Amino acid sequence: MTKSLLQISQEAQKQLNEIVPGKVTVALEKNPATGQNELVGYYEDRGRINYKREAFPNKLFNIGLTLFVSYFAKRKEYIMASAEKQQQYFDAGVHPQMIKTITLDC
Repeated sequence: MTKSLLQISQEAQKQLNEIVPGKVTVALEKNPATGQNELVGYYEDRGRINYKREAFPNKLFNIGLTLFVSYFAKRKEYIMASAEKQQQYFDAGVHPQMIKTITLDC
């Protein structure tokens, strides 16, 4: 059975609530450039709102959902960090995906 994008967005929110509780808000929005509905995940990045947008070409919902959720899962330590700590990582040139492998002496 094919899932709707609304169902996919709800599933993404459920998974992200387990990975980064309360840190990512998932929305279903129309991309003004393409006219396609896409999943958008909003999260705080150094005190500002940032987002990740994921399109679902050719109805590849499972692959798109996996890619969308994994983006945040790979950045869990960064997303869960305080804005101040995120800024320290940024200033040190540490990519958000690499935080669990690097310890800053800050």
